[in-house]
Amino acid sequence: ILIGLVGSEMCIRDRYNNLKNCKRNEIMKIKQNSLALKKIDSAGKIIYRSGQWIILVLCFLIFIYLTFQSLLYTTSIYNAPDDPSTVIMMHDNFYINAAVISIAFICGILFLQRLMDKINPKIFGAALLVYTFLLGLIWNLLTKTSPAHDSYNILSGSQQFAINDYTPLMPENDYFYDYPFQLGYAFVGEIIIRIFGDNAYFILQLLNILASVGISASLITFAILIFKKRKTVNFTILFLFGCIQPILFTTFHYGNLLGFSLSLWAMVFTCVYLKNRKKRFVIFSAVFISAGIICKSNSLIILTAICIILILDFLKTHKLADITAILISVIMGIGLNQLIIFQYEQRADVSLGGGVPKILWLDMGLQETSDPNRPGWYNPEYTVIRYNSMNKDEKAAADSGIRDIKKRISKLISSPAERANFFATKTLSQWNDPLYMSIWVSSTRGAREEPGSFVKSMYSGNAGILTENYANFYQSFIFLFASAGMLVILKRRNIRRNSFIAVLPLIFIGGFLYHLFFEAMPQYNVTYFTLFIPIAAFGFSECCEKYHNSLIGFIKYKFRKSKTKSEESV
Repeated sequence: ILIGLVGSEMCIRDRYNNLKNCKRNEIMKIKQNSLALKKIDSAGKIIYRSGQWIILVLCFLIFIYLTFQSLLYTTSIYNAPDDPSTVIMMHDNFYINAAVISIAFICGILFLQRLMDKINPKIFGAALLVYTFLLGLIWNLLTKTSPAHDSYNILSGSQQFAINDYTPLMPENDYFYDYPFQLGYAFVGEIIIRIFGDNAYFILQLLNILASVGISASLITFAILIFKKRKTVNFTILFLFGCIQPILFTTFHYGNLLGFSLSLWAMVFTCVYLKNRKKRFVIFSAVFISAGIICKSNSLIILTAICIILILDFLKTHKLADITAILISVIMGIGLNQLIIFQYEQRADVSLGGGVPKILWLDMGLQETSDPNRPGWYNPEYTVIRYNSMNKDEKAAADSGIRDIKKRISKLISSPAERANFFATKTLSQWNDPLYMSIWVSSTRGAREEPGSFVKSMYSGNAGILTENYANFYQSFIFLFASAGMLVILKRRNIRRNSFIAVLPLIFIGGFLYHLFFEAMPQYNVTYFTLFIPIAAFGFSECCEKYHNSLIGFIKYKFRKSKTKSEESV
């Protein structure tokens, strides 16, 4: 019995020790896993903060550069008889620009900031949207422009598709073979033509007007999400009242405004999803970005920005739903446009292929043109002419483009002066036109009726000169205070902690870098210019608040001094 008891006790003790060792091992494993998770979490947050910091700093540097350009130079696109897109670069009067901006700033300090604190942003915002719609409608009714060039090729194809005639897709007609991505907007045009018939062109312009309204509404929403202050939101609305470029641009029968508006709302829905984690907003975002890409393939820039924002959030939160959101957005964003091209191929029983390889647009964007003020602008010799000269062989055309790019990059690297001049001139030619070709796109198109005296004056008279001068001051003002806003954001950690602070800078950087290396033209940047406005409103509001007491004190001091002098003289 004793031997049995001792043996059983030893067994129990061994089991207890084994269990104890097992528990220790498990606890050690858990601790090791938790330490690894903490390291991963810490690394993710560091990458998130670093990524956000890089975006903000890069955006600030670009803003500063554009501000100095805008204060010192002005670019004008002139409809010359021999060349309708002649680029003229002029020295600007820095002192007049500085004086006008200073007067606006003093008005902001003395009157506007108090007013912006009192106004109801809902009523003020609603007034802006009505104003944008009415002004766009009046301008379109006055100009009555018709499609021309690319928009003519696209919409004439839409008209034929609407009557089930697919000859524009046949091999003898080059346009859609060269640019199959344009079938997205052709599809939109076909739907409008089938529904509205002869009024389709005006309905497409009406969609542009609604798109400009949508851009304003999305920017107000971003101001609320990012800055949250009533004063900043109201200043955003006030500055949008002054932003006439997208409104004047609504006459252009193309997908720029419509694609950008839909894509901006896709980003809004992405931000709302990140804020409340309701998955239905992922679907809304995917639908809107898909529609944006269908209208304009450049909306892929905003799709890329959405993916980057979701990746940064994943690094911070480690939520797998972010990866799912990326996959849904990419599959729907790219897939639906390809589906439209495929259904046209099926309807016409043709195979369009990929069209002019995208690498050729990069080649074109790095080349000089016959006009030294227009480097990197559209030049068919490097794109469609080369593609057709190689019997539409995509691989051969792409290989030729890559060889050209290597030669050009080698030349630019070996000559710093030429490199600096090329990119400086290219940036100046596309970002420093204060109207961003918004009147030009109407003046160079045909009209359904003879335009009236006011429209003619806008095209080549005093009204146009006055509008351009106003836009020049407005552009410099927005650039300057957007730079100030970025500086405040970089200095204040509490503002940088906002998850959406990098959204607008990221979209802007995407557009800026794309057009820096690919095709350049101010009309592509009219939409990206609007992204400055909420940041400029924040910068203006903060500067007014900071210098309010100093200015009031200075005025009081001068008033007392003058009063004392008058009393002494008496």
